[in-house]
Amino acid sequence: MWANKIWTHKKDAETGMLETIGSLDAPKPGDHPRWVAMHPKGHYLYALMEGGNSLGVYVIDDATHLPVYTHLSYPLIPPNLPPHTKLYRSDVIALTHSGRHMFATARSNDFSIPGYISAFRLGEMGNIEKQIFCQPTPTSGGHSNAVSCSDWCDDWVALCDDQEGWVEIYRWDAENEWLARVARCVIDSPGAAMNAIWYD
Repeated sequence: MWANKIWTHKKDAETGMLETIGSLDAPKPGDHPRWVAMHPKGHYLYALMEGGNSLGVYVIDDATHLPVYTHLSYPLIPPNLPPHTKLYRSDVIALTHSGRHMFATARSNDFSIPGYISAFRLGEMGNIEKQIFCQPTPTSGGHSNAVSCSDWCDDWVALCDDQEGWVEIYRWDAENEWLARVARCVIDSPGAAMNAIWYD
């Protein structure tokens, strides 16, 4: 984040040691890349910019295996707000099990103002076809507002909140591309729900 770069490392198959093979500056000063996700086909990398409140799209160079910025980015807060506003900081990206959709979240720094969750439709190779929505979350999200997709199907999405301390489960209708809250587990301890993992 603070170097404002995306780093690429090579992992040694035998020792597990990492070797730095390159870095790439974020698109804008103060973007502060926070989270990356790779499409299952391996051609596209998505980088969430915490400070820039945007999602950058990268292609992977077949020869160097380094990401190359496509100059495509998508807002993770409503576009009528300044993109580098100090009021928001984006958080997490998660792909659905099939790799056909992706979710990303932004947190609010003010407990009285909600954060946002965005959904994207992805092409067969991982290109973003459409940003489906950017809608408010129930609270600011606190330090979290982390989204997590189930590991075995596209139907379920979890959203964590540590402002109030709960985890919500949403049903994702991939065909009609709508998201519906179906359950909330209240932990009743602010700061207690930062991330969710799915376990079957």
